[in-house]
Amino acid sequence: MKNTNILWLIAVITIIGIVALSCDEPTPTPPAITTASLPDGMVGVAYSQTLAATGDTPITWSIDSGDLPTGLTLAEATGVISGTPTGIGTSTFTVKATNDAGNDTKELSIEVINPPTYTVTFETGTGGSTVAAIADVTHGTTISAPTPPTRPFTLTEPGLYSGPIPANYTFVEWRNGATAWNFASSTVTGNITLTAQWTASANRIETVAANNVSAAVTRVNLSGAANEGSYTLVINQDVTLSANQWLNVANRHLTIIGLGQERTITAPAEGAFIVNSTNHPSTPSSLTLEENITIKGTSGNSTDNPIQIRGGASLTMKAGSKITGYTADTGEHYPVNLNNNSTFIMDGGEISGNSRTFTGSVIGSAGVYVSTGCTFTMNDGLIINNTFINAGSATGNNRGGGGVALRAQSGISFIMNGGEITGNTRNGEPSDVFIPTTEGVTFTYTTGTIGALFDKSTDPVAKP
Repeated sequence: MKNTNILWLIAVITIIGIVALSCDEPTPTPPAITTASLPDGMVGVAYSQTLAATGDTPITWSIDSGDLPTGLTLAEATGVISGTPTGIGTSTFTVKATNDAGNDTKELSIEVINPPTYTVTFETGTGGSTVAAIADVTHGTTISAPTPPTRPFTLTEPGLYSGPIPANYTFVEWRNGATAWNFASSTVTGNITLTAQWTASANRIETVAANNVSAAVTRVNLSGAANEGSYTLVINQDVTLSANQWLNVANRHLTIIGLGQERTITAPAEGAFIVNSTNHPSTPSSLTLEENITIKGTSGNSTDNPIQIRGGASLTMKAGSKITGYTADTGEHYPVNLNNNSTFIMDGGEISGNSRTFTGSVIGSAGVYVSTGCTFTMNDGLIINNTFINAGSATGNNRGGGGVALRAQSGISFIMNGGEITGNTRNGEPSDVFIPTTEGVTFTYTTGTIGALFDKSTDPVAKP
């Protein structure tokens, strides 16, 4: 009986040991490859795919039969097939995954094709210059940057702008959607359109309403301390300034542009534009009349000049601008009056249809009047059909001219590099330019047309 108990005890211990051993050591799991297929590769394009398998790790990989495409290799520890294929064709091979519990194999294939080509187009926006598309771009390659496009700035809104209106937009970069394109590293993987990004510095600080243009012009009183910057006034309809409504440009720079078509600013009888740098000669102010702007005088103007440039300031007229319709019969007032070391540059435009009746003994003009220390440079444009009537006692140096008159004072200069001064009269006779033969008054002629040129004598002098 005792021996029987011992045998039962041994049997129980044996069973418990077997159970214990089976709990401590789970059955190993051999690999099972789960990769069903591999994507195609392209000649010359980097390839990388990772084989996958279940089962205990670590798993090692190998090629059991067949060959990978030329240029590709299989990493034994990671199962990564990588490299750069060098030739087209389909390679069929069997991969093998092995661990301590066993192995598994699977037949796979990789087809290597020639890479596709794409077209890259460029969009530059409204008014931007055309940039040619780049065709036949190989998949995965970079492209060279084209020549940057250009784009003129086109005004679409009236208003008062801070700073000069830019002549052009500034090109910034190309973008693919919202992402900047890096021509050194960005690769083409499909047909794409790159869009140009631009910046423009024009900053409208005040809107000019269509029914409130005159009031808006009143607010352009650009006077104050030096270094106050530049402004551009863009108007979209005709403006009539009321009495004492001036555009005072002191120590600023003002450019006026007509939006879309010719716009006229009619000056009041008591003044229009004063451009003055007297208080700050180191920061001279300026007025520029751009395209589509006409400054029209008022009949009977007796107290001031439609445009007065003084104290070292400057006036510039561009093509498409005009000064016309000014009439006066008293005082020393002229359509364009330069004094005290100021400058007038005429790059284009027209001064015409003005008249001046004068009863004093001082030189005068129905167009441009140039006095102490001032310079008038005419590069292009027209000064035509202006009428000067001197009903007083002016003789010699004080005679005057219908188009341009230089006062008999020192430091005065008239430089003519182009343009036309014709059809102007004094007392019914041709009188386009009057230049007194006084020391310090300089006339420099390069080219251009002058109808009748006078000095202080009663007869015309030889024309250039």
